[in-house]
Amino acid sequence: MLTLQKYTTESVERILLQEGYVLLSNYLGARTKLKIKCPQGHDWSSTWNDWQQSHRCGFCSKRYNVNTAIVRCALQEKGFELIGEYKNANTPISVKCTNGHITIFRWHRWVKKPTCTECGKRPTITYNGICATLGSEGYVVLSKEYLNAQTHLDVQCPKQHKYPVTWTNWQQGHRCPVCSPGKASVAEKEIVEIFKGYCPIENNRSVLSGKELDIYFPIQKVAIEYCGLFWHSTASPRGNVDSRYHRNKMDGCNNQNIRLLTIFEDEWLTNKEICTSRINSALGIVQSRVFARKCVARQILNQEAYEFLKRTHLQGPGTCKVAYGLFYNNQLVQVMTFGSPTRAHTAKGKRVLEMKRLAGELNTIIVGGASKLFKLGFQYAKQNNFDVIKSYCDLRWGTGNLYAKLGFTKSYETKYTLHYVDTNQHRYRNQNLATNKQKEKVTENEKAAQKRLYKIYDCGHQTWEYRVKEVLRDTTSAIH
Repeated sequence: MLTLQKYTTESVERILLQEGYVLLSNYLGARTKLKIKCPQGHDWSSTWNDWQQSHRCGFCSKRYNVNTAIVRCALQEKGFELIGEYKNANTPISVKCTNGHITIFRWHRWVKKPTCTECGKRPTITYNGICATLGSEGYVVLSKEYLNAQTHLDVQCPKQHKYPVTWTNWQQGHRCPVCSPGKASVAEKEIVEIFKGYCPIENNRSVLSGKELDIYFPIQKVAIEYCGLFWHSTASPRGNVDSRYHRNKMDGCNNQNIRLLTIFEDEWLTNKEICTSRINSALGIVQSRVFARKCVARQILNQEAYEFLKRTHLQGPGTCKVAYGLFYNNQLVQVMTFGSPTRAHTAKGKRVLEMKRLAGELNTIIVGGASKLFKLGFQYAKQNNFDVIKSYCDLRWGTGNLYAKLGFTKSYETKYTLHYVDTNQHRYRNQNLATNKQKEKVTENEKAAQKRLYKIYDCGHQTWEYRVKEVLRDTTSAIH
C-alpha cells in the first residue's frame, strides 16, 4: 500500500532537538518505536504518534513510583507549592505559584508544562494601550476601535503615510512600507527557511534588471513572488501596483526560462501545506511517485471528491456533475471533476462541459494520472452529447503544458484578472461583485468602494478547449 510519508529521519531529528531530545535510531514510520535520549540523559523509546501527543521521557515525568513526597519536591524546585496530597495520576492536584495563584492540574500535565496559567496569561490589550505603544514611535492610530490582533488598524507614520497594520504584525516589527521598504515578510522568511537546503536567494534584483524577485532558486530556475494582499493592491502607499504588475514579472521570468510562482497572502496563510507541495513540484522535489499504469481509475462519489479536493486543491473542492478518482492499492491519490461551465456566457450556443478540478495527493508525483482520468471524462462528454470540454489555467501557478499534453487547444489568454481585497485580508474574485447597472443603479467600482475593497491583479488565465465531436475518430491518440 502506498505510504505518503510526511516525515523523514532528518525532520524528526530536527523536531526532537528543539526540545533537547536526541534521536538514536532511524525513523521508519509513525507507529514504529524510536530510540531517544532525553535532555537529562535517559534512554527511552516512543512512537512518533505518541511524541506528537506530548508523550515525553517517562523517567523525567516520574511516572514510576510517584508519591506525594516526589511531587512536592518537584514542585518546590520550580518555585511552586503543593496544596494537599497527591493521590494518583488521574486525580487533580492544587498548586500555588510564587504570586499566590492557585491552579489545578493533573500531575502529568504540570510535568509537560510547569507554569502557572494565570501568570502565563498575556496582558489585556486595549485601544488606548495600542495608541500609546504606536505613539511612542511617532505613529498615530486613525481607527476608532480595536477589535482583535488580526484585524487591521488604520495608522499614520511620522511622515504622514497612511496604511493598515494588524497588532500582531506591529509586534513582529512591521512598520511603514514607504519609510522602510524592502523588508521581507514573515511568510517570505518562512518559505526561505523551509527550502533553505536548495540555496534560495532573497530579494534578487539582478534577474529582472532591477525589479525584485522575493525568492529565487538559481539552480532550479524557479522564483517566488509573495503578494501581501494590501501591499500588492491599489491601496498600497507605495503606488507602484498597476494591472500588469504581476504579469510583467511573470513575462520577464518566462523570457529567461524561469518559472515564477505568484502566491497570494491568503493562500499561504490558509493552505500552507498545499502551497508547499506546489513549490516542491516546481523545484522537482519528489517525496512519493506513483505510476498511473499501476492504478485503477473509476468514477467516485461527489462527496468523496469533495473531501479529497478540500485538502489538496488551492481553490477548494468547488461543485461538479461527475468526479473520477485514481486509486493505487485502493488508496485515492488523484481526483478530476467535471461540471457546468463557470462562465456560461462563453458557451456561444455549444454544449460545454468544464473540467473543474484536478489535484493529486500532496507531495506526490502522479505519472500519467491526468491522462487516465481525462479518458473517463471524455467518455462522459461523448455519452452526454457535449460539444466541447473547457478548462482554465491560473498562470500564477500553472503553465498550461498539462492541457497541451491532454490534447487541448489554447483558445484565449488574459493578461490579468481582477480580484478585490478587504482590510481583513479576504480576497474576492471580480465576478462576486458583478452588477446589473440598470437594475441596481450602481457600478462594480462603486459597489467595491462602498464595501471598502481594493483591487489586486493576478498574472492572467488561459482558456483551453477540447473539441469532443471533432475528435471522435481519433480519440485514443489524443488522450493517451
